[in-house]
Amino acid sequence: MFESIFVNPVVLSLFLKSWQQNCDQCSRLPRHENELVSFEWFLCVSGLIKTSCGLGHLVLTNRRLLFHKLGANTLQNLCRMQQIEKVTKVNTYSIFSQVGGLQIVTKDGQKITANLKKQQEMWYLILCEMWAAKMYSIEQKENDAILIGAETVLVLMALQNCKSSLQSHFINVDQVASNMCCYFKLKQAGCLKLSKHTADVLQKKMNPNIDNECQTVVDILYIPKGERSQLWCALGNGVVRVFDANEWELEKEFVQTNQTVGCLFSPSSHQIWAGCVNILIINTDHINFSKNSLLIVDLDGVAIKAVKPSCMLKTTKDAEAMILECFHIVKPTKEIWLGYLNTNRILVLDSETYEIKDTISLKFDSTIQSGITAIIGVKDMLWIATKEGTIHIYNLYSHQKLLVLEGHNDAIYCLHVTGDRYIFSGAGSADSKIAVWRAHMLTPV
Repeated sequence: MFESIFVNPVVLSLFLKSWQQNCDQCSRLPRHENELVSFEWFLCVSGLIKTSCGLGHLVLTNRRLLFHKLGANTLQNLCRMQQIEKVTKVNTYSIFSQVGGLQIVTKDGQKITANLKKQQEMWYLILCEMWAAKMYSIEQKENDAILIGAETVLVLMALQNCKSSLQSHFINVDQVASNMCCYFKLKQAGCLKLSKHTADVLQKKMNPNIDNECQTVVDILYIPKGERSQLWCALGNGVVRVFDANEWELEKEFVQTNQTVGCLFSPSSHQIWAGCVNILIINTDHINFSKNSLLIVDLDGVAIKAVKPSCMLKTTKDAEAMILECFHIVKPTKEIWLGYLNTNRILVLDSETYEIKDTISLKFDSTIQSGITAIIGVKDMLWIATKEGTIHIYNLYSHQKLLVLEGHNDAIYCLHVTGDRYIFSGAGSADSKIAVWRAHMLTPV
C-alpha cells in the first residue's frame, strides 16, 4: 500500500506557527552588549518555573544554559555545555502533587535544579541533545555538530509547543522527539569518543555538503598558495567545492559540472583539471571555469601503447574474482602494493620481477565491508584506506602494522597527502566528511 511522504497542510501550519512562537519568545529576552559570546544565539525559553536560582525562565543557547530571573533585565550564566557532568530527571513532592524537574551537575560540583512540570521530558531531551552535540564536536573535532544539534533543538521546541494539536492528528510527538536526538543516542551508546591514537592524529573533520544532501567525497586535491592555500573536493553529484586551507572554512563559490567528477589534477596552482566524460578546466583564483574550459578526450585514442608480457600475471588463483582498486609503487624497496576492492588482502610485488613477495591480511570488524579503497605513502609509512571507514598504517620496510585510525562512518573513497604535513581522507555519502590528519603526530602503538 502506498504511503504518502507529504506533510499534512494542517500539521505543517501548526508546526510553523509553533516555530514562530518560539522565535518570538527568544526575541523578547534582554540583549545587552556582550550578553552573548561569539557565534552564540538563543534557542528556546522555558515557561515560568521555580529553580535553585529563584523564580524565572531557563534559556538555552547553542553554547550555554542561562537563567532569566523574574523581573531582571539581565541573564545569569548557569553553565557552558562542556561543563555539564550529568543531567538527571528528578521529582519533588508536595501534599497535593508530584512535580517533575531536572538536576544539572557541573564538573566543578555545582548543582542546578529546575521544577519544569509538564516541560520536564522535552527539556531533558533538548538539554541532553545540545550537551551531547557539544561533546561530539569536541571529541570528533567536527564543528558542524553544534549547528546540527541546535537545529534539532529548535524543531523539538516547535513540536513541544503544538504537542496537543499534533496528537489530535495521531502523531506520537514523544516518539518523534526521541528519534530525532541523534547525538544523545550516540552518547548513550558510548560512541562519542575516539580512541586516543586516532584523536592525537586527527586535526579536524569538515563537511563539504552544508545545506545540501550528503554526497560521496570522490576526490580531494590540495593547492598550496601560501596564505590563500585551497583544499578542493569533488562530490558524487558533480559539484566541486573549495575550502580555505588556512581557516578550513568552506567557500561560498563552487563549480557545478554536468557529470560526476572522477578525479582532480592540478598542472599549476592556477588551474585544476576535473576528469569526467571529458576534462573540465577550473580557474582556482576565481573558482569558475577557465575561458577554454573543456578539453575533449578522444576515447578512440591509444590507452595502452605496449604491454610487457612478463608483467601480465595472475597474482592469485582466484584473481578473476578479485577487483584491483588501487596500487602504490614504493621506490625505496622496489615494491608495488596492490589493494583489492572485495577482499581484505594486500599483495606486495617485486617491481622488477613482478613476483609476489608478501601477502598482508587486514583485520576488519565487519566482514561485509572488507575491501581496500586507496593507498598512499607518507614518509616511511603506507596509509591504507578501507570500505570499513578505517585507515590501516603499515611500515613500508618491515610490513608491520603500526596502528588503525577510525575517523569515518562509511567507506573511505580517497586519500591525499600534501608533503609530510597533512593527509586528507574523504568518505561515502553515509558519512560525507573530509578528515584532516597530522602525519607528524603519529605515535605507533
